[in-house]
Amino acid sequence: MTRVKLGISSGRAAEAGNGRSGRTRHAALLATTAVIALAYASPVSAQTLWTGTNSNNWFDPGNWSAGLPNNVTDAEVDNIAVNAPAVFAIGANARDLTIGNSAVGSLTVQGAGVLLTTNGYIGRGLGSTGTVVVTGTDSVWANTGDFYVGDQGSGSLTIANGGQVISNDSFVGNVGSGLVTVTGTDSTWTVTDPLIVGNFGSGMVNVDTGGTVETERVTVGAANGSEGFLDISGGTTSWIASSEFIVGEEGSGTVTVSDGATVESQTLAVGFGPTGFGQVTITGVGTTWTTTASTGIGSDGVGHLLIEAGAAFNTVGVSLGTGSGTVTGAGSSLTASGQIFVGAGGESTFTVSDGASVTSVGANIALGGTGTATVTSGANWTSSSTFIVGHSGLGTLNVTDGGTVNTLDSVLGRFAAGVGILNVEGEGASFVNTGNMGIGNEGTGALSVTAGGTAEAQSVLLGMEANSGGSASISGAGSSLTSNEFLFVGLEGNGVMFVEDGAQVNSVVAGIGASTGGIGEATVSGATWLNSSDLFIGADGTGVLTIADGGRVEVGGAVEIAAGAGSSGTLNIGAGEGLAAAAPGTLAAGEIVFGPGTGAIVFNHTSTNYQFSAGMTGTGTIDLFSGTTVLTGNSSGFTGATTLHGGTLAVNGTLGGTLDVLAGRLQGTGTVGSTTIAGGAVIAPGNSIGTLNIAGNATFAAGSAYELELDPNSSNGDLIHATGTVAIEGGTVEHIGLAGAYSPLRTYTIVTADGGVDGEFAAVTSDFAFLDPTLSYDPNNVYLTLIRNDVDFGAVGLTPNQIATGNGTESLGLGNPLYDAVLGLSAAQARGAFDLLSGEIHASAKSVLIDDSRFVREAAIDRVRAALGGVGASVSPVMAYGEGGPQSAAPTTDRFAIWGQGFGSWGQIDGDGNAAQINSSTGGFFLGADAPIFETWRLGVIAGYSRTNFDVDARASSGSSDNYPLGIYTGTQWGNLGFRSGLAYTWHEIDTSRSVAFPGFSESLTSSYDASTFQAFGELGYRIDVQAVAFEPFANVAYVSFDSDGFTEQWGAAALYAGGQTTDTTFTTLGLRVAAGLGLAGADVTLRGTLGWRHAFGDVTPLSTQAFAGGDPFTIAGVPIAENAAVVEAGLDWNLTPQATLGVAYNGQLASDAQQNGFTARLTVEF
Repeated sequence: MTRVKLGISSGRAAEAGNGRSGRTRHAALLATTAVIALAYASPVSAQTLWTGTNSNNWFDPGNWSAGLPNNVTDAEVDNIAVNAPAVFAIGANARDLTIGNSAVGSLTVQGAGVLLTTNGYIGRGLGSTGTVVVTGTDSVWANTGDFYVGDQGSGSLTIANGGQVISNDSFVGNVGSGLVTVTGTDSTWTVTDPLIVGNFGSGMVNVDTGGTVETERVTVGAANGSEGFLDISGGTTSWIASSEFIVGEEGSGTVTVSDGATVESQTLAVGFGPTGFGQVTITGVGTTWTTTASTGIGSDGVGHLLIEAGAAFNTVGVSLGTGSGTVTGAGSSLTASGQIFVGAGGESTFTVSDGASVTSVGANIALGGTGTATVTSGANWTSSSTFIVGHSGLGTLNVTDGGTVNTLDSVLGRFAAGVGILNVEGEGASFVNTGNMGIGNEGTGALSVTAGGTAEAQSVLLGMEANSGGSASISGAGSSLTSNEFLFVGLEGNGVMFVEDGAQVNSVVAGIGASTGGIGEATVSGATWLNSSDLFIGADGTGVLTIADGGRVEVGGAVEIAAGAGSSGTLNIGAGEGLAAAAPGTLAAGEIVFGPGTGAIVFNHTSTNYQFSAGMTGTGTIDLFSGTTVLTGNSSGFTGATTLHGGTLAVNGTLGGTLDVLAGRLQGTGTVGSTTIAGGAVIAPGNSIGTLNIAGNATFAAGSAYELELDPNSSNGDLIHATGTVAIEGGTVEHIGLAGAYSPLRTYTIVTADGGVDGEFAAVTSDFAFLDPTLSYDPNNVYLTLIRNDVDFGAVGLTPNQIATGNGTESLGLGNPLYDAVLGLSAAQARGAFDLLSGEIHASAKSVLIDDSRFVREAAIDRVRAALGGVGASVSPVMAYGEGGPQSAAPTTDRFAIWGQGFGSWGQIDGDGNAAQINSSTGGFFLGADAPIFETWRLGVIAGYSRTNFDVDARASSGSSDNYPLGIYTGTQWGNLGFRSGLAYTWHEIDTSRSVAFPGFSESLTSSYDASTFQAFGELGYRIDVQAVAFEPFANVAYVSFDSDGFTEQWGAAALYAGGQTTDTTFTTLGLRVAAGLGLAGADVTLRGTLGWRHAFGDVTPLSTQAFAGGDPFTIAGVPIAENAAVVEAGLDWNLTPQATLGVAYNGQLASDAQQNGFTARLTVEF
């Protein structure tokens, strides 16, 4: 292709009244206004109109109304002629060329045709339509003046297939609507002066398929209310602007660059004027836009820049005022050789996401405005200079979800009006400085690292300048902040740092309240701070470090508190003074040094065993308010004051200085300085039995307490040893143990003072119920002696069983291991011991077995009622013997019959305030045989087996019994009156085990012995039939005699022995039975139930008389048998077939203080 070169003057051939230069927006607006005003004024030159009379040949004069136009003649194509003009050779000229003035006009430049004009109008007048096509290699339209596509009408210009258009000041959509399409390789539109797309109207330019636009200044959407659109697409498509590129000056502008197209401009302004709105989208792999100067987004208007899907934007710097910038997608990039500003005087956002990258020489968020930047989803922003968040406005940087930011230095809150917030959130998210990070330079800065995010810098400085504020919150497992050199919290301003919930901070040298005027506070809660060198808490300023909730601070060097004169430093373990106690954290440091300032350590925690091993030197204060603190280090170099306000202090190392115990408890086996125990406070040497050394003097104030433990087996006990004097101004010695077998009259040394003892304790007490302590003195010592008092063991008992057992134990006498063990107990401990020693289970087991005696008599009576057709008896068949051998027979058979029954139950008898609750369960079976006698009587025998398990949890006792019953039963029916009775005898094999454990004593005891139950029982019942329901009121009486053999428990001093004993109990029962038959699903079903009242009398509270070896017998009561109980039974028998019957029944005895529940299930099949 040969591109036509034309010399085009920089001047303007203007219409009448048109004096615009085309170089400023305001001149363009004035010129356009002149065009509108003078559109129909008389021309100043000759004019010829296209008629198309002969052909479409431009060069045929016959096609023009006034002959062929030339460079001083205006030409107009404004009719819908058959022959639209075509320029297909060199030499076409016109001064002003109008294609569509009031109607419709069209023009084609083709076949290497060349058209030269001064001013060009496509769609000039209102309501007009103009169309121009410049197509083909070397086809050219060159316009040296103003050029309008859609002046007031509708205009369309297509440059295709290598065609060229060259114009000066150009307007697409001046007032009307204009469309320019540049398509195809080597198709070119060259604009040598400003191009406006959408001046007052609507303009669009499409460049594709290798087309090229070359311009000077470009404005898309110039005036308020206008619309401008550019669509630049295709791999060889390009737009080159040698000057400004404005999108949305005061109107609305939209530019899309896609599919590998390229744009070059000097600057880019998106949303330029006060009413301007601009949107630029750069999308697709290979798509690029490069500027040689800076880019402004929303400087006075609203602008949006989107770089996506692998596109690239290269510029000098970016300033986001009001609007947004987005770089998203893998391979998408923004490269700035200068800074990127977000929130420059306006409110804007900048987002880098989904693997995109941004490179800049510095960044500045919130320069007098509000700015938010987000780097997320694997994207990266690299800044080779300082990254400022919150320059002089509110700035926020969010780095999330694998996003990364790399920079030289960073500042959060640069100037006094600046507020900078940095959030690093999520695994893989990071903010890395190769230089320093300042959080609160002169303004306010806040760093938040959460959910596995990381931040790193050479040094991290919070609250850098006076009156600044900086905070850092590092929270969540995997979250970290790393300072490779210095970490200062409150350099000259205010700094706060929180490390929480599994996060970690790493530093080399750290200072909290670093410089004069600096105020710093750091809290490590459930997290870790690793500092490889020295840590200063109040270096020259004011610093507070709180370690709580399992937090851990490891210091490779020394911890220096209040290091400089005039400084203040406080270390809180748990919580600060005046706050609610909190779970403590750990300080791992070799040495704590108190400097010349005001330094303090506060222990205010909830641990019951907090170990603090660091040694302390220098002058400061140690205050303890809550929890148990154990000091194990060597703090002999500490010369300050320790005050215990509450909680417990255990000194197992060395603590210098003075110690005031105002409240709480002092204990341990180490060494303390001169000590005062105030009224209400406690000193207790040792951690059990031990010696507490006082390097100096000791003072016991009135109301103080010396809590004392002694060894029952020797003369060793707690001891206070003072190298100076001990002044006793009152107070009480409280002997609290140890429990054990004390020897009366044994003497213990409890105070030794090398400088002498002055004064006496006001009182001495003991928890022991049977030993009284006494004190004695000599010049350097205080002694305690235990003396047996006149309180009998049984006197402390509150229940009959405790009193009886106490008296039995008392009878053993001094020297017996059991007696000696009880001698050293408190009253409460003794009562607990007597409960365990009582052997109560032997008596309570009788209650269980006597209660269970009902199973054999109920089975026998139920069988008699069944055999005689009684109300509510089971209808299950039995095995009968007749001619030919065994046969299945109805329960009412008159033959010899054999029957069987299984049963199970569980229950409990509640304690009565003396004996404790016993739980039991029983399961077993019965077999019986009976036959008719004397015509209306039946006589039978019953035998069986069951096992009963029982336990008394409150007495650490349990047992079992194997039961073997054997009995006879009989019964008859006199009309409606039925009589049933029987005798039964049951053998029991009983095993028990008991655990006896109380302070100073522990044994396990077992026993095995036999017992038996004899019972006689009888019952009368009267049958009443009401239609299909039968009722039977009944009365039952049973006499039960339980006889136990003697027993001897094994394996201990607490073992009991007893002789044989008998317990006799009588039961009466009044009740009503009911039975009803009904058809259910075609089968015969019988419902049966019983409700009665059982009354027990006689020996309802079983007793067991027993003794310890060598002692007097004593009697223990078991849990009482319920005197009154409801007897309940509900059952169902279902004749599944003529040969099979399923029977299910519940039976129970329910009382206010005892419950027993049982179930039977019976399936009988005839053969």
